[in-house]
Formats: sequence, structure tokens, C-alpha cells
Amino acid sequence: MHIASSGTSWDVPGCDKGTIEFRTIMNNITPKISEISRFILNNFNELRKIPNLISKPLIIGINGPQGCGKTTLVGKVSKYLKDTNNLSVLNCSIDDFYLTHKDQIKLSQKYLGNLLLEYRGEPGTHDISLGTRTLKNLCIAHENFYKKLELGINSNEPNEVLIPVYDKSLNNGRGDRTEKENWIKVKSSFNIILFEGWLLGFKHLCKDQLELVYHSFIHIDTEDINYVYQWRLEQERKIGLGKVGMTDEQVYDFVESIMEDI
Repeated sequence: MHIASSGTSWDVPGCDKGTIEFRTIMNNITPKISEISRFILNNFNELRKIPNLISKPLIIGINGPQGCGKTTLVGKVSKYLKDTNNLSVLNCSIDDFYLTHKDQIKLSQKYLGNLLLEYRGEPGTHDISLGTRTLKNLCIAHENFYKKLELGINSNEPNEVLIPVYDKSLNNGRGDRTEKENWIKVKSSFNIILFEGWLLGFKHLCKDQLELVYHSFIHIDTEDINYVYQWRLEQERKIGLGKVGMTDEQVYDFVESIMEDI
């Protein structure tokens, strides 16, 4: 995992519980996964104590520089919570809500010369309405599941929600959203939703506004922001056999364009 070998620090802010810092140890992230999971579990249990929120899933926002290991972290935390607490945990990435390749081209042509909007990645290159609608549908499906339980209705037929899939290897590494038949079907219930992305919380929001979207927020930081170049290169090379990602030069240009935001 990139952050294990590059000295990344993890900041895990709680709603009113201060900030917990984690220093990675080479090839030994298990203690950190355990502690982050306990943080999430504590917030989940607190949410269950609020009567009008007991049927709502806990949504955790996870933010950090590109390539630092957010997806890996989310996968390990998700598995830990499932294995140790028998919770239903759903992982989502903001990357899957990028604009389609066609809409991205339209955007870049509309703002010709604006390098921040030339390709995917920056704020403004995501389908916000699709993301908002998907999260809302996930919450509704979870709430309907619990309503059926309360009414004694057989809930063996859970509500399905489609999660979009973005394939970064399409269009010579510039990416595109896949057809709907290739989207991921998930079934309620979802006790916890882990939503990760490098630009979550990009726009400054006050605490009350932020909590309208996320119940809790986790930020992953790095001791040297220049690690992002190598992380992003490694990530692109792992796209998969038979698929074409961005060239090293394209990756460098891509990271260079977002470096000020990171």
C-alpha cells in the first residue's frame, strides 16, 4: 500500500471528538484499520441512539490526496466492520460519478483554455445530480427496508439501487462511464456507506452544512505532497491487463493540473 512506504499521516476527525493521528508502519496497517473502524463504529452507535435517525445509514466521507490509498483503506475498513460487527457496509467512490466522456468534451469546449476542466478529475467534472440522486436512493432503500421490518412485512426482497461505474481505461485513458447494464446492483440494507474521494469537502463548509451530507469525515494526509505523482503513476499502471490507461506524461500533466487544489 503506497502510504505504508511513504510515511503518510492519517487524520480522523470526529464530530466533537477532536482529531486522531495515525503514523503508518511499513507493511503493518492492521492497527490503523482497527482504530479507524472503531471510530466509525462509535459514530454508528451514537447515530442509533437518535430516534429519528435510527433507520438511516451512517454516511462517512473519506478524503485524501490522489493515489494515497483511499480505495485500499475503504476496502479493508469495510471488511473489518463486516467481519467483526456483522454490519452491512457499502463502498462508493466519487470517481464513479465523473461526467461521461461526451459531456466532459462539451465542458472543456465550453471553457476552452481552462486546463482545470480540460479532462476529468477537478471539481466541476463530476455529475453532481447523479451522485446526489444515488446517495439519496441508497438512503431511501435502507429506510424502506427498516419500515418493512417495523410493519412485519417480509423484507426478503430488498430494494435494489444501481451504482454507476466509471472505466478509466476507456478512450485511451481519458475514461468514460460504462453503460447502465454494467453498473453495480446493490441491495438494501446498508448500515454504513463509505464514500471516498480526493476532493470531498473541497468547498469550505461550516460544520452544520457538512453534517447535512456526512455524519462523520475522515481525512488522509501526506507528509510530502509530491508523493502524489508516483502514487498516481502506480495507480494508472494497475488499471488491468488488456486495458489502456494514460501515458506517464499524461499522468504527470494530470497531477500537475490539480496540484494546487491538493
